[in-house]
Amino acid sequence: MSETQHTHARTLPTQSHLLIMTALVSCYLQYLRFAPLITSPRLWAEEGWTFLPALYGASFLESISYIYYRSGYFNLIPNLAAYLTQFFPISFAPAITTTTAFFIQLLPVLLILISQSKLFAHTSVRILSILIYTLSPLELLETWANTINSQIYLGLCALLILIDDFTTKKSLALHLFYSLIFACAVLTGPYAFCVFPALALSCTSKRKLPLHFYIIFAFGFLIQMISFYLAYTSEKLNPKRQFEIIDATIHDVMTLQFVESLIGKQGYQTLSSFLNESYMPLLAFIPLGLIAAAILMAKKDKEVILSYAFIVLTLLTGVALTALTSFHGRLTDRYVVYVGFILNIFIALLTAHKTPLIRYVATILLTSALLCGISEFRYDIQSTPCNAQSIHWKKAVRKLKKKGTGKLPVCPPSGSIPLSSSQVVKARESID
Repeated sequence: MSETQHTHARTLPTQSHLLIMTALVSCYLQYLRFAPLITSPRLWAEEGWTFLPALYGASFLESISYIYYRSGYFNLIPNLAAYLTQFFPISFAPAITTTTAFFIQLLPVLLILISQSKLFAHTSVRILSILIYTLSPLELLETWANTINSQIYLGLCALLILIDDFTTKKSLALHLFYSLIFACAVLTGPYAFCVFPALALSCTSKRKLPLHFYIIFAFGFLIQMISFYLAYTSEKLNPKRQFEIIDATIHDVMTLQFVESLIGKQGYQTLSSFLNESYMPLLAFIPLGLIAAAILMAKKDKEVILSYAFIVLTLLTGVALTALTSFHGRLTDRYVVYVGFILNIFIALLTAHKTPLIRYVATILLTSALLCGISEFRYDIQSTPCNAQSIHWKKAVRKLKKKGTGKLPVCPPSGSIPLSSSQVVKARESID
């Protein structure tokens, strides 16, 4: 190689640099998507209605054992975030919960970046997976930067940890990091438990996880079952939740989770103007057929087939839970987002499949998803969700300091934080 070629080679970015640059761009884009929520934080729904009034001034033990009975499950991250607010002035409460949630939703990017799974062997696949996670054409406002919905991103983290290759040597620090994330995932809502069938399958294969992951999962499962039992017997469980599948639910599952996840709400509306509404669910068989073909055509690579099986089992479990936990036929938005993330990342993985036809179809689907995602992204950055809420919060805090009374607002603005008299005293002291 000539000196000129050597110089040119040195100036080209290495694969590691490309990955790091992609991860940094992803972090910036995620910040940019709803920047007002980061620069002017707010408390979202139960963060303000439930967790802050219940845990502001509470002990650490009370905080980590608190169960919001209406939800029916244990939710560790909102508990911890609400507990941390008492160590800062009350005016910092929205910043603490929002920042905590924002950093948690950056974790999947980090896990894709450092994963040693054979599925991420190609640098292009890592980059595409990070991009589609960042720009998925999903309706994200409800799930964005609030600790109530951190469970979605931690559930995705649990799957990314499961498909990693633990036969390769990993440092003690990385094992501890994975264990901490996995523990937070199983103790924060039900999403991490969608990996249960895949985890059970791993027990019978050569791709076993270290023993402590199974112990963590079993402990988390026990805590969640106890939480559900206590919520159910308290008769405070959300009465709107129905555990049955109806025709409308099946229709929504097929369209929302397998069609809108790839083309977004705007893309779906555009496409439905050309196609009969009743035919739209049939489009779901395109990604489903692609996934089935990818598994059948994996050319006897057992490790890849097993990783595919882990993802498919988690995907189907998420779909089943979406259908079973609908609110009178209306799908839970958080489950739709969770399944959408898994589906889109799976399509990104298939762009490196050994079968050319599968690669081409996956590339077309992924390109469509990215283009629709960019369109949704442009719409999101032009919106200012709950932006005025932080202004109202600051006014309410000043009123609390001056008069010793007042309501602290919550986004969406359908309620306020009911602080007790002792909490008001503590809040006033934190302001002073």
